[in-house]
Amino acid sequence: MQQKSEARGFADEMRQTCLGTRVGRLHRVVARRFDGALRPLGLTMPQMEILASLVLHDAPVRPSELAEILLAERSTVSRNLAALRGRGWVEAAEVSPTGRSMAFAATPDGARVLTSAHAAWVEAQASVMRSLGPEAPATIDTWLGELV
Repeated sequence: MQQKSEARGFADEMRQTCLGTRVGRLHRVVARRFDGALRPLGLTMPQMEILASLVLHDAPVRPSELAEILLAERSTVSRNLAALRGRGWVEAAEVSPTGRSMAFAATPDGARVLTSAHAAWVEAQASVMRSLGPEAPATIDTWLGELV
């Protein structure tokens, strides 16, 4: 009975104050808006972020480097790269002699789909900005800078 009471106290404290759960909820709500806007193009927000990163780089990028750039799990980046590769939007531009290590680049079709996503992204971005306010990007960047 004591264990349940302590657990209940902690659960209530967590519900009232936990930043981790709040940020997770915020992420899910914002991601749903972007993913909903991008769905007709066959893209998710993480995939679009990977494509954009590859387009911005002049040279092919390894999945581990992308994970560092995006502050993402390597397995998540690899899974999204596989999906993008399957659609012909990214390609293995460099392969190690053993074939175990690859660096990826966006294909011309990948650049095309990224460009075609612009209007959907603008719509989702405007929707979220109306809700969170114009200071949201700078605030989030400050928080990320403090935590990273």
